Amino acid sequence: MATKNQTFTAIKGKNCEGPDLKNNKTLRLISSSYLPEASLESSNINNISIKNSDLTKANFKKANIKDASIVHSNLEKTKMTFANLSCNQFIKSNFKNSNLQFASLKSTRIVDSNLKGADLRWANLDGATFVNCNLNDANFSGCDLSNVFFRNCELKGAKYNINTVLPFTPEIANKLGMQNVGIH
Repeated sequence: MATKNQTFTAIKGKNCEGPDLKNNKTLRLISSSYLPEASLESSNINNISIKNSDLTKANFKKANIKDASIVHSNLEKTKMTFANLSCNQFIKSNFKNSNLQFASLKSTRIVDSNLKGADLRWANLDGATFVNCNLNDANFSGCDLSNVFFRNCELKGAKYNINTVLPFTPEIANKLGMQNVGIH
């Protein structure tokens, strides 16, 4: 699939490693596709629907992805630093070991998803909701979690530091298995 300097509104049933979709402004659907290491850096793909797809190690750095839906998809080890992921729905998706540093997940709803080992340092999580999520070993250092809703989530080994504002007491965080990493 030759993708350099092309625009798409939909990608369905494609199998292509490392497609270059940087700065895309028209893409609204990725469905049943295998696109590992895809580059969507700096793309403006608001309202996109990603479903039943594999985007392992994809690059979404500085992308604008608001009001989107990601369902039954694998985004393990993706790079989403400084991405705007506000007002999204992530359902039954895998973000294991993904880099979400400085990303905005404001008012995003994440359900039945795996974020084990995700790096969420300094992410904007204001109004985010996590339901039935694996957040074991996730890093929340520098995050304000005071307006984040966690329901039936695994938080064992999740990290927080002196700059993290917790939605509960440090004693409760310790009972949940979270780790205070101090000033790191």
